[in-house]
Amino acid sequence: ATLATILIGFRIGIFGETVVNGGIMLILVTCIASPIITDRRGRALALAEEQAPTDNHGHPQRILLSLSNAETAPPLVDLGLLIRDESQHEPIYPFTVVRDQPDSKDAVAYAERMLSHAVVHCTSADVPSSPVTRVDHNVVAALSRARRDLRASDIVIGWSLKPTVQERLFGSFFDHLLEGRDFTLWVARLRIPLNTISRLVLCVPPLALREPGFAPAMQVIQRMASRLSARFVIHVVRSEEHALAAQLERVKPELAHQCRPLDSWGALPATLGEELTDRDLLVLYCARPGSLAYRSRGESAKKVERQTFDNQLHEYTASAAPPEHYRPGARLGRFFDAALLDVGGSEAGVNANVARCQDARVFM
Repeated sequence: ATLATILIGFRIGIFGETVVNGGIMLILVTCIASPIITDRRGRALALAEEQAPTDNHGHPQRILLSLSNAETAPPLVDLGLLIRDESQHEPIYPFTVVRDQPDSKDAVAYAERMLSHAVVHCTSADVPSSPVTRVDHNVVAALSRARRDLRASDIVIGWSLKPTVQERLFGSFFDHLLEGRDFTLWVARLRIPLNTISRLVLCVPPLALREPGFAPAMQVIQRMASRLSARFVIHVVRSEEHALAAQLERVKPELAHQCRPLDSWGALPATLGEELTDRDLLVLYCARPGSLAYRSRGESAKKVERQTFDNQLHEYTASAAPPEHYRPGARLGRFFDAALLDVGGSEAGVNANVARCQDARVFM
């Protein structure tokens, strides 16, 4: 096109021979230099993209449902549909592990039938799904690998009230899952269909508001209560009531709630025992080991876990890796007992205790 324009201008007398020669030289130089420059810059850009860190803030929501029993699978599928963000277009991944044995064909066939029911359940809700079956000796290892392969952001598992002897000796299924920290773990024990829930009761342990994953967790929990058309009740220690109200004002979607402050976190088990009914869903916000809110849960949360409330949901939000000086079961537990568990006082007292722990570089 450039050469044609120059030739037309030369024929009608607008351009002279100098312009024509300059145009030809321009075309020659650009034809030679352009491929060389493009090749060099293209390689540099490709290398820069490979070395650039992944943007986790734009990570899509991918829900992995760990299913092992056809009878308990439907409530877990309902929970996966409930926590799913409708603005996301990612499928739900029903997942199961078959023990690697010589005669595992029948077990694989049973697992595929169970997952097919989960797929039908998701399809009836107009939600895409992609079943995943793995054969492995270690269930936790297979689930962890599948989570990494699929880049799952949420894992939903069931919870048995009575631990087995093996779990008492070597830790439970979700204890091992908690070693991973870049995903949200939902641990559920559901005895009635979720669509019959009349009230969602959330328990927020002391210092949970300081967790980086608290705001996203509240967004999901409020969305759950809204979809269930359930009343939303929150139990929190009195010293953090106003901070929680300010936090909820920034969380969308907004939802009417009732805040019931506790004089101390230790009063939680007795309070729940008096007010919970069979149609309540108890949601316990749980912090991972290594965070400030983890130790502050204390024995109260463990008592709640051991009580036979029919419908419980524990959420372990994604968090950053623990600091290098963190060691599970560290000998500094008594320091936290004195510094962090006294959360029934003023906000200034809580802040002072947190500052003491940070100054001492103590994490639990």
